[in-house]
Amino acid sequence: MKQFIWCHLYAIRKTMRTGCSIFLLISLGTQLLFAGALTGQTAREIKIDVQLENRSLHDILTEIEKKSGLSFVYNDKLVAEYRQLSVSANRQPLSVVLDKVLKNTKLSYLQKDNLIIIVEKETPHQEIINDIPIQQITIQGKVTDDKK
Repeated sequence: MKQFIWCHLYAIRKTMRTGCSIFLLISLGTQLLFAGALTGQTAREIKIDVQLENRSLHDILTEIEKKSGLSFVYNDKLVAEYRQLSVSANRQPLSVVLDKVLKNTKLSYLQKDNLIIIVEKETPHQEIINDIPIQQITIQGKVTDDKK
């Protein structure tokens, strides 16, 4: 009789271990599945406090990078020409702060996941030129000198 009870206890233990292992694998797999689909916060969702006066754009972007937790990418040559900028923001969205900082510059920003990319603004003429389809044509003729 004892052997019969021990045999059943062993079977129950093994079934529980298997069930717990399967449950653990399913729950971890589900978490990994959803973790890949989620993205970071956008520049509109992140609120920051910043008060900086007469600072270079590089210094301001470095400070915003620290406070926002996002990474900034930019060409140092583009940013170097802006030396005396000021910004003041109290619990404002990062997008508003960046718009304030870049307002009187030739720069703009794009967000890609957790990365803020500082780029040159396109002038309206460049946008129009980029939209015009280019046609290749062949011109034939004779080039003459006015002295002949």
